[in-house]
Amino acid sequence: MSETFLLGCNYWASNAGADMWRCWDKNAVEEDLRTRKENGIEILRIFPNWRDFQPVEQLYGSSGQPRQLRLSGDSRPANPYYLDERMLSRFQNFCALAQKHGFRLIVGLVTGWMSGRLYVPPALHGKNVFRDPLALKLQQMLIKGIVSRFRDQNCIYAWDLGNECNCMGADLSEEEAYSWTAFITNAIRAQDPSRKIFSGMHSLELEKGWTIQDQGELTDELTTHPYPYWVEHCLVDPLTSCRTLLHATAQTQYYATISQKPCLVEEIGGMGPMIADEEHTAQFMRANLFSNWANGATGLLWWCAHDQTKLTAPPYDWNMCERELGMLV
Repeated sequence: MSETFLLGCNYWASNAGADMWRCWDKNAVEEDLRTRKENGIEILRIFPNWRDFQPVEQLYGSSGQPRQLRLSGDSRPANPYYLDERMLSRFQNFCALAQKHGFRLIVGLVTGWMSGRLYVPPALHGKNVFRDPLALKLQQMLIKGIVSRFRDQNCIYAWDLGNECNCMGADLSEEEAYSWTAFITNAIRAQDPSRKIFSGMHSLELEKGWTIQDQGELTDELTTHPYPYWVEHCLVDPLTSCRTLLHATAQTQYYATISQKPCLVEEIGGMGPMIADEEHTAQFMRANLFSNWANGATGLLWWCAHDQTKLTAPPYDWNMCERELGMLV
């Protein structure tokens, strides 16, 4: 692969999935990184779970009026950003392991959505995180606290707005989506103007809501998550058919052409054994790798690093297709 083509995968620890940070196991993580390196992975997209890194709770006083924000367990925050210092320490440890094993990292900052489940701080349950003033304040603090603390980490290649943030709420106007994206990108650039900002979004539109044009204006690189299973006209064909194989390449170049910005295949996979066996999945991924490399994509990342068949916490007991999407078992 070219030096400028990113070859990697999305990463959650094999022992815990999206609960990786609250169930931190350094030995399991280091073994994961060792096996990823043996399989040619160069870059990892990782996610500081918003629920865990900023576990803010709203305390109430007389007449049920909001009184004070605290962290989970009524503890006072140890920093002005309402970030959990244990999680920050674990993130620091992860960066050290990534550096040790020679990985570069794409960090999805506002990860309040993952694999079909919302992961927002308790104080924001039931709120629209794109409109609510407290939600916007906490997102500003989250970004400022994480980026300012880790911007000197050499292993961090780029910041990502977050994992499919356009799934954290519904019915946003084009103007609201633009304003939120500008709010987040400006917060990141204020702390670290030196790194690229990736969109992290999927299913962008031309004329409403989250648009290709706006994401192209406000971020440095667009992203596709082109799983053919969820696409109306690809779903009808086998995984290794021409139409299915060319979907990721076509969508990625569509985004790049309209936005006039580079575009990364940030998540892709065969959707597990409910669709195809390992041999056909390997053929699908190989064809997509070379097709996107040859046609100008900036990289391709597998979703995700591991199967998660042994995990019982939501969302892994909600949706079977989230359990068997790994590069490795």
